[in-house]
Amino acid sequence: QQITLFHGFEVDFSGGKGASIQRRAIAHNVGEDGGMQTIFERDDGLRCHIGGKELWSSTDAQHGISTTVKELLGCADVHLDAPHHHRTTGLGLNLRLDYRQKLAGDIICRIKVVPLPFHAQAPQMVDLVKLPNSVVARRARRAHRIAMTTSV
Repeated sequence: QQITLFHGFEVDFSGGKGASIQRRAIAHNVGEDGGMQTIFERDDGLRCHIGGKELWSSTDAQHGISTTVKELLGCADVHLDAPHHHRTTGLGLNLRLDYRQKLAGDIICRIKVVPLPFHAQAPQMVDLVKLPNSVVARRARRAHRIAMTTSV
C-alpha cells in the first residue's frame, strides 16, 4: 500500500495576532528560506531508509514523501508474524514529528516511527446477534489492521 506524506508547520510569533507567522512545508519551494529536511527514525534513534532515501530535502519532497506500509513497519522494527502476531491482532503506528531549526535557519523534521498496541488505536465494535435457539447475545469485535496516527 502506497502512502504519500506531506507535512509542515505554522508558528505565530505575535501571540495569536497573526502579525508574525512562520510557515514551512516539505513541498514548499526552497527559495530564500533554505527549505526543510526530513529524516525518518526508529524510536531508538536509528535512521531509516524511506522511499529509497535516508534524508528528504524540500526539493526531493516536492510531490510529497512516497513510502509504503511495509517500509514504515520496517522502520518501526515491526514484523507482522512475530513475536506478537500483529498480522492477526492489529497494530498502531505513530509518526512523531519533531521540528528543529539549525543556527543557519534550515529546518529539520525528525519523524520517529513508533509501534503502538492496536487496542490503543481501534475502538471495540459491539453488536447483538441472534443465536440458533432464539437467544440474543452481545458480540464484541475488534478490527485487525494497521492504524496510523501523527503527533508533533
